[in-house]
Amino acid sequence: MDDLPIDLPSPELTRSIRRIDQQIRRSWTDKNIEQAYVQLLEYIRLLLELVQEADKEELQNRIVAKLLASRFNEISTQEAGSRFSAVKIEVHTSSEAAEILGVSDQTVRRWCDRGKYPEAYQTDGGHWRIPKKYFKITLDQARNRHEFEQQLNRLNESKGEADESEFL
Repeated sequence: MDDLPIDLPSPELTRSIRRIDQQIRRSWTDKNIEQAYVQLLEYIRLLLELVQEADKEELQNRIVAKLLASRFNEISTQEAGSRFSAVKIEVHTSSEAAEILGVSDQTVRRWCDRGKYPEAYQTDGGHWRIPKKYFKITLDQARNRHEFEQQLNRLNESKGEADESEFL
């Protein structure tokens, strides 16, 4: 609705929107979820009265579809999180995975978004957790490897470039 032209609400419509908002909050607090969703549909209908020249039924369907998709994703994420926490699968953070793989944290997050690690999931805060089974080495081994590579680089720098003709 962000880019749609809207009219200012009348005082009566404003009162109706506030009233239904309070009813939704009360129903939600009372754990009457079905009633809260019925009221949410009424709330959307009232908001759509503000929209000028639009297919309001189509718009209402799109809004409800977005809400349902959002709720479905939230439930799926919670189920994934609880499924893994119940089983106690050991996981790496995206930063730890990035350190092991020698790539950026952003690259790991992008891979997770694209499904490279099928059992990876996001926490409630949106942070990725990747099961350790996807990695052949541990974080400590990756750090040791990195430290060894740095020592090797320093040694090579101190010795200078090798003359390949010496080996022929």
